[in-house]
Amino acid sequence: MLGWLTTLLFTLIVIATANVRERATFDAATPSGEAEINSIDVEYQTLLDAYKTAYVASKQTGGSSTAVETVQAQILAAQDQLRSHIGQNQFYIQTFLDEYEGTNPELDDLHAKSQVFKDQGPQVADELVASNANVATPIDYGSMITRVIVLVLLLGVSLAVSAFA
Repeated sequence: MLGWLTTLLFTLIVIATANVRERATFDAATPSGEAEINSIDVEYQTLLDAYKTAYVASKQTGGSSTAVETVQAQILAAQDQLRSHIGQNQFYIQTFLDEYEGTNPELDDLHAKSQVFKDQGPQVADELVASNANVATPIDYGSMITRVIVLVLLLGVSLAVSAFA
């Protein structure tokens, strides 16, 4: 009889802890590490790589940093060119909006709405990611402790019955 009660006790323990073990598995998707678009221009990346190589070479040899200064000047020139290109694009966009504002008043409203999306978009995106994240469900310790107490009481009763039988 004691063997059956022990088997029953272990079965009840396995059943009681199965729910906890199921909740303990948390599997988060591993990011691939690849961007959807290439955010850095290939020529600019080449300049950055050349700067890294020249910098390491100048530190290892302890020589002059002429190559580093040359590549650094090229990087700064490329950055200035990118800034002027961005400024030109912004000027073209604003010119377009100014020209068509009188013809199409809805365009001005759309532009105002797009500015709101531009300002609030990252915050909303962060909230969306946080709300869609797989969060592990909390473990119900009260239920688990109740089950363990019931199992201990059953074990105690079974031992007392087997001792007096």
